[in-house]
Amino acid sequence: MKVLAEKSWSYVLMDDGTDWILTFLIGGVVEIDVSIRLTAEEISMIKENPACLDTIVDAAKCSAGSAARGQF
Repeated sequence: MKVLAEKSWSYVLMDDGTDWILTFLIGGVVEIDVSIRLTAEEISMIKENPACLDTIVDAAKCSAGSAARGQF
């Protein structure tokens, strides 16, 4: 597995040879790590503009946080 990008205490983006996997932290007092497989569209966006990775992480954190609280 190859690390493509990382931001301390926030996320790590990895390429496992087949998929790009984004792992990020959510929570408050208790931190939980969540891993998701990125879509082809998300991968293209990151390749074109690496700065958009932070936007993708923020959106994923909102979705994961809502799901963890039972709010969809």
